[in-house]
Amino acid sequence: MSAEPTWDDVEEGLAQALGALPEGAVLQLVEAELPAEGGYYAQLWQDAGKLHAEVSANGVVRPDRRVPAEAEAQIASLGWDRPGTGNPVNWSTALEWPAPAAGYRRLAGRVVAVLRDVFHLVTPAELTYRYWLAGTGEELPLPGLGLDPLDIAYYARLAPGDEPDRPKAVLRRIRVGYRITDEELRRDGGWIPTTTLNEAERGELGDELVRIDHAQAARLVDGWRRPAEAPAAPDATGSPLRWTALPRDAAGRPTGTGRPPLDGAERSSVAGYLRSAPVVVAALGFDEDLLDPGRPEVVPLAIRTDGEWVWPESDGYYADRYGLAPEPEFVAHVRRRGYRAPEVDDGTLRRAARLVSEQATG
Repeated sequence: MSAEPTWDDVEEGLAQALGALPEGAVLQLVEAELPAEGGYYAQLWQDAGKLHAEVSANGVVRPDRRVPAEAEAQIASLGWDRPGTGNPVNWSTALEWPAPAAGYRRLAGRVVAVLRDVFHLVTPAELTYRYWLAGTGEELPLPGLGLDPLDIAYYARLAPGDEPDRPKAVLRRIRVGYRITDEELRRDGGWIPTTTLNEAERGELGDELVRIDHAQAARLVDGWRRPAEAPAAPDATGSPLRWTALPRDAAGRPTGTGRPPLDGAERSSVAGYLRSAPVVVAALGFDEDLLDPGRPEVVPLAIRTDGEWVWPESDGYYADRYGLAPEPEFVAHVRRRGYRAPEVDDGTLRRAARLVSEQATG
C-alpha cells in the first residue's frame, strides 16, 4: 500500500464495495491483532433480497475485548439491533436490496463508527479483511478498502493410517498482508506457534498435511477443545447434561425423520430458544446450508446449552428456516421453560464443553 488509509478512506471504499456485492458474497473486517478468533469484527453478506450486517457482541470476543454497558448503548444508538433480536449472537441490521447509494454510505458509516468509536481501533491499519463467494469459497480481492487481506488456511496432519476426521494435529497459517503466523492446536483448545508447516515445505515432515476448509476445521477444533481451567466439580444438583442434535440422512443432511414440523408461533419460539441460549463453543464464520447449498454460508457453527441440554446452534437455523423439530423430549423441555433460555454458570459451561469434546471423539 502506498499510504496508510484513513477512516474516511475505509468508509468510502466500503460504501462502494457494498453497492457492488454479488449475491452470495461475504465480507469480514477483522481486528488484525486477533484475526482468527476473539477479536473485534464486522461481517456483511448479500443474499437475494437483503444486505445483512453484524458487528461482534460481548458473547463472542475475548474477555479483554468486552465493552461496558455504556458502549453497548452507543452501538444501539447507531441503529444496530441488540443480540437476540435479528441475530442471536451479534449486533445486527439489514438493508433491503437494491438500495440507493445513500443507503450503502449510511451502512458503511455505521460499521466504521462501531469499529472506530466503540471498539476504539485507532487507525484502519488495525484491521484486515476477508472477502469471498459463499457458493464456491473463492477468495476475492477488494483493493478499494486500502486494507491488508486476511487469509487463514487450515491443515490436518495425518500419520500413516490416520483418517482425515481424526488427524494427528490441526494447524493453521494466518496471513495478514505479508505477515505470516503458523500455529498448532493444543489439546486444551489454545493455539501455539509451530514450525511444522515450514518443515513440510522443506520436505522434512514424515507425515502428510491435508488442506481442509473452514467448516471442517471448525468441527475438528470443537472436537479437540478441552477447558483450559481445571475440571470443575459437578454442580449442586449433579444433573447430567444431555446432548441433542437433529438426525442426519446418509448424505449428512439434517432431517426431521417423520417428526411433525414446527409451525406457527412455536416455530420461531423454539428457534429463538435454540439460537439464544449461552454459548459453550464459539466459532467465527458460518457453514453452508446443507438443504440449500446454493445459499450463502449462513448456518452458525456455535454450540449452546441451557444447563440441562447441549446442542449445535445450527439446529436453531434449521428449525427457523425449515421447521425441523428437535427430539420430542427436548421440545417439551423448551415448552416448559416458556421458550426462554436461562443463564448458565461457569461450572456448567465447563461441563458442557467436556460433553462436546466427548461427542466429537465418539
